[in-house]
Amino acid sequence: MGDLFNLDRALTPSERRHLRGGTQAKGYAAMPGTGPKDETCGSCDHLVRKRLAKVYRKCGLMERHWTGGKGTDVLTTAPACRNWTAIEEPPAEAAPKKAARGPKPLPPPTDEERRVAGEAARALRAAIADPTTRGAESVVHIDLARPRRGEWWTMWANLLGFMRVNGRGGRYSHTCLPGWTYSRAEILAEMIPDLEALAEHGVRPTEATSTGAAA
Repeated sequence: MGDLFNLDRALTPSERRHLRGGTQAKGYAAMPGTGPKDETCGSCDHLVRKRLAKVYRKCGLMERHWTGGKGTDVLTTAPACRNWTAIEEPPAEAAPKKAARGPKPLPPPTDEERRVAGEAARALRAAIADPTTRGAESVVHIDLARPRRGEWWTMWANLLGFMRVNGRGGRYSHTCLPGWTYSRAEILAEMIPDLEALAEHGVRPTEATSTGAAA
């Protein structure tokens, strides 16, 4: 049956009478070309949604498509009529929630921090080689509120900044490496190299190398 509306020819008088005397007389259909400039049937919401049985009376081309059967096509390039309706845009997706703010990055280490880190690394190596160089041991019990718990902190006079929490099987930390904890086996393998990297290159640890390294 082909296209009933062709841009290469004008509507025949019978087609015009059909549009004017049919649904157009009821205020539904409209003549092609009477809609917004530069818009076409292809950009009309009535056509895009393809609800032929419900909306064909809204559009003259759609009516002829419906009454003419499936073999009658509606040209998407046909100029819009006055019942042209903009395509409804899908609702905008809700903006994703902002991720929880992470810890604020530490500033670059100062020369004093690098000097202290170097001294701490040398003191720890010496204490591992000769435990008597650690100095006097002091132990304190701390009650913490969140979460509520108690901890035993152990420190040594000649290992400034170095601390053990909850005995030999607990965790170890150093004030030069805030936010990082180490197991007993990681002191020589990780803590001391981290202190030396901080002292020599001004580099703080950024990635845990084992499950026990991150605080």
